[in-house]
Amino acid sequence: MRITGHGTRSAPGLLPRSLAVVEGEGLVWDLVVSSEVAVTLALQGGGDLSAVERALGGEARVESGSSRAILCVVGAALGRDAAVRARVLTSLGELQPEVVALGGSGSSATAVIPESRLEESVRGLHRRFFEGDPRP
Repeated sequence: MRITGHGTRSAPGLLPRSLAVVEGEGLVWDLVVSSEVAVTLALQGGGDLSAVERALGGEARVESGSSRAILCVVGAALGRDAAVRARVLTSLGELQPEVVALGGSGSSATAVIPESRLEESVRGLHRRFFEGDPRP
């Protein structure tokens, strides 16, 4: 689900209000990425997204997609080695994700991709990082 303000920037407080509304509707989120223009959430299962939009009082637009997967690369080197971080982010970028985020601790990078490409993507990342194959 992507929640965007109506202007070129999100309204102040859009993130906490969005999370409160989502939780109030009984929706469970696995991933939250916030930028100056949108709040993007990966939700478990479905839900009444129109209720979320109504609860935000018309201050935001709510868009959704379905059948997405969260792919996460985890390793201590992500947080301490810029070359490893660049390699991981480049590899995730080649998967053409809808969202990419670095974890708060720096030891994980997450991508949201179509679920239909999950197995192929995991195998590609494994080949690249553990088998020395440069293909994604």
